[in-house]
Amino acid sequence: MKKPVYNDYFPLTEYENRLEAIRAAMRREGFAALLLSTESNVVYTSGFLNGTWPNGFHLGRQFALIPISEQNEPVLICPTALTGSLMTSAFSDVYPINEPEGTEGVQKIADLLAYWDSVDQRIGIEKGPAICPSLISGFEPALKRALPQADFHDCSGLMAAVRQIKSPREIEKIRRAVEISETALFEAFEQCHTGMSEREVAGQIALSMARQSPDCAVNHPWFIYVHATGKSRIGWDGIPSEYIIRDTDLLYIDCGFIYQGYTADMIRVFSFGNPDPRLCQAYEAARQVNETMISALRPGLKIQDLMVCYERALSGLGLQKQWDAMQSYQFLYAGHGIGLDIHEPPFISAVDQSHLEAGMTLAIEPDVFFNLPLSEQTVALKPENDVLITAEGAELLTTSSTEIWRSR
Repeated sequence: MKKPVYNDYFPLTEYENRLEAIRAAMRREGFAALLLSTESNVVYTSGFLNGTWPNGFHLGRQFALIPISEQNEPVLICPTALTGSLMTSAFSDVYPINEPEGTEGVQKIADLLAYWDSVDQRIGIEKGPAICPSLISGFEPALKRALPQADFHDCSGLMAAVRQIKSPREIEKIRRAVEISETALFEAFEQCHTGMSEREVAGQIALSMARQSPDCAVNHPWFIYVHATGKSRIGWDGIPSEYIIRDTDLLYIDCGFIYQGYTADMIRVFSFGNPDPRLCQAYEAARQVNETMISALRPGLKIQDLMVCYERALSGLGLQKQWDAMQSYQFLYAGHGIGLDIHEPPFISAVDQSHLEAGMTLAIEPDVFFNLPLSEQTVALKPENDVLITAEGAELLTTSSTEIWRSR
């Protein structure tokens, strides 16, 4: 491995530590080799920076592959067109070829696995919704034909488990992403008023984020959703529109800055006048549930048990009927991990039997739905907070108030 060039996100030691953690997980799960192919895992493992991933996935193309073995140096395989970007990687062994997901890529992987004496052993490949179409329809079957003796298994869970525990440097990047996000919300709130559109509010947030960013031109630097309750009382990830904000609206903003690849994810609610008191009461219930769940966070807690805390918090507010009505909805969960991906494991739901560990970074966002089944009368508003699981409990990374922000 080598020191990355024109990439100051992490020192070489960070990538060396990550590789050792991956290899330790490989030993535990009996993998002789892994083949990584998703953007976040390629970037996490190698540091490789380039702007082609979004375009590549749009075209159904795979742009980089990383074979890893227990003893040998990892290898970065990418298109020849990206040769100039290879210096940003921490890998010494790089192979630019014409089509990583084509015949040439299959042969390169087969040759490497043969050289590593791994052609008849357990090989990890990534599967799931993040895998691009060409890898599923063409590359994977071709690789299996080229290596009929290999025992291929999904390694997505292995990589998720490694990435769930953040290093101190990763935590600092997430912390900085949260700081920039909160500052942008404060600055935008000072500039916003009734008569503006949702899109104009989003623009104010984006301008503030851009002013604070050291690299806002690198890839995608933020996501911003703005939703006024006058348009719909379900405040869910609304693409900002030309809807004009009124003094009776609550303005629901779900946003996060992406700092050197690491994302924040937070929700705050604004008011510029006299919103419907019933909406405020619904939001206050969700806010109290959020606080109760955060107070329960600690290492060793089974994630399933957080859903028990969720139910008890609602029941304590006299909202057991709301909890019961929500059970029939597939989207019932209370949060997720954050890092290189805005939504990454662990996912806080009733089916997750894993445990919280120190070093996890989470976005906590339990919903409270009123007036189900879903209709124009349904109300759903909530805050979202980012937290770090520590040895003692949890540190709140989002430090701004979750009460409704009211204009003076």
